[in-house]
Amino acid sequence: MKQSSNSPNIFDRLKTETKEAHINVEEASGAERILDHTITPQGYQEFLERNYHAYTEVEQRVAQFAESPAVTHAQQHPPISTWIAKDLERKLPTTLSEITLDNRFECIGAIYVMEGSLLGGALLAKHLDKCTHLAHNGERHFHAANVTERSKRWKEFKTHVGRLSLSIANEDDVVLGAQKTFQIFECHFELSPVPKMEETV
Repeated sequence: MKQSSNSPNIFDRLKTETKEAHINVEEASGAERILDHTITPQGYQEFLERNYHAYTEVEQRVAQFAESPAVTHAQQHPPISTWIAKDLERKLPTTLSEITLDNRFECIGAIYVMEGSLLGGALLAKHLDKCTHLAHNGERHFHAANVTERSKRWKEFKTHVGRLSLSIANEDDVVLGAQKTFQIFECHFELSPVPKMEETV
């Protein structure tokens, strides 16, 4: 069944229908410690570790549907978790929540969340340079300030999804997959608060 001409653009639906979940994840992530420049070295390590667990889980769940052309073409780049592992200088054991992705359209929603998060990481990169408590030695891979390259990835993803012939039910699954993915991220982010550097008097 073709997508209804009266149906809103899938990216409009994703933005609107996952807004609350997106806000919840941002609040749980500890990113505000980067934005206000109070994050500690320990806090940044924990921030990376929790992102590693979240991305690794979502990537593994998406990989179960890797034979689907819709998924393969939507995810043409190396796993994002490999960049985080480079920053951590090690891989961590995989931990999984009880949340699952159940079809290829839910995977499209999951990739939407991951690619969107990657764009946000470029913004955080600019703030990390202003976090005076962090040592700025070497290249960052996950929080790289290469906005142009990441914008290109995002545009490629949007172009691919825009070419898919989605029914209303397919769209519902894409949105559901994005909501589930935000829940997976929130599960990993809520393990412990990210420490900040306390003010000294």
